[in-house]
Amino acid sequence: MLINNRNEESCIVFDLDGTLVNTWNIHLKTLYETSLEITGLKHSKLDIIHANKITERETLSTLLGKMDSEYALEFYIKKFMENLNSCEIEIFPGIENMLISLDDAGCKIGLFTGRKRDTTISLLKKLKLIDYFKSIITSDDVINSKPSTEGLIKVIKELKGNKEKSLYIGDTLTDIEIARATNITSIFVNWNRNSISLQKNSQVTIVDDSRLLLLYIKNFLRINK
Repeated sequence: MLINNRNEESCIVFDLDGTLVNTWNIHLKTLYETSLEITGLKHSKLDIIHANKITERETLSTLLGKMDSEYALEFYIKKFMENLNSCEIEIFPGIENMLISLDDAGCKIGLFTGRKRDTTISLLKKLKLIDYFKSIITSDDVINSKPSTEGLIKVIKELKGNKEKSLYIGDTLTDIEIARATNITSIFVNWNRNSISLQKNSQVTIVDDSRLLLLYIKNFLRINK
């Protein structure tokens, strides 16, 4: 094992969508099909993007208003499973190699997502990523999902980690705020190199390359090169 003994309580926690995988195509397609089923309306792509929130339930509530949210969520999950076999879903470049490297080094790796458990597990199995994670916390595993800190704290607890020695990696301002609220170090991934307000905040580490991300993680966890 390559990890320094002083870091036995260290762990690394990842967000899922936008951080490890690009699920925009399947998410937008499934939201469109769900909206059409529930309302009969053909929402534009822009309408759907503007309605997108942290969780599937919140997104559907924003998009559909006061329609039957439970049936809508069930339909979304069903269609998402079907679309897994037809939509292009991309693991961001270098991510799988990074996970392999961290796993080989004996890192405790967890996942914290606002997505439902059914869609999360199906997605991870489809992409053959599930075995890298020793703890997976979804919106179904907490009372309060994102932007609550509950899920991040639960992942670290399941990994038997120490907050001060742990790292959370995400792609939204919400992820950074969750980490900050729990006094956990965070990294913001910016794969699309979008112009964001965080770029002016010197207290936030921003990376746009998976090799650089791996280097940051190894330095934080003091993994021997």
